[in-house]
Amino acid sequence: MSFHQTDADLASITLPTLILYDEHESSVIRRHVPTLAAEIPDATVQEVPNAGRASPWDNPGFFNEAVEEFFPETSQSARR
Repeated sequence: MSFHQTDADLASITLPTLILYDEHESSVIRRHVPTLAAEIPDATVQEVPNAGRASPWDNPGFFNEAVEEFFPETSQSARR
């Protein structure tokens, strides 16, 4: 079985990008993380511990903290 391949110009992404992937993610997904991290100019990459394909539910504390740290202005205004 083969998959359709799409070439994307990841270097053209101009906004900071948060890449979260699960510790127990399938190899199909995990193998793309290094490419994304290398080609997206302002990428932040974090592995979500104790999670596998559903990090917001598998480890909501870590997931929420990672998102809040990445978007500090948004998370502060939401708490007001």
